[in-house]
Amino acid sequence: MVLFFIASGSTLQVNLSGSTSGYEEHLSNVPIQTTYDTDSYFIQGYETTVNVTLKSRNRIQLNAEKNDETRNFRVMADSL
Repeated sequence: MVLFFIASGSTLQVNLSGSTSGYEEHLSNVPIQTTYDTDSYFIQGYETTVNVTLKSRNRIQLNAEKNDETRNFRVMADSL
């Protein structure tokens, strides 16, 4: 019974509060990392940055992802 409440505690808390939207941040100029075979291909005319929208129910984690130094995600373009 205790494991059930631990596993579904965040869902239960959101349902009780009536809010499911959470928090949202818009990031501009997030760099794109390209991955391709530089010996065989040449890429021309692509954007080097993108705009990203992050959504989360956890405000602390969202603030960490918003900051360049503590960001855990990357935007990648792959030539596969």
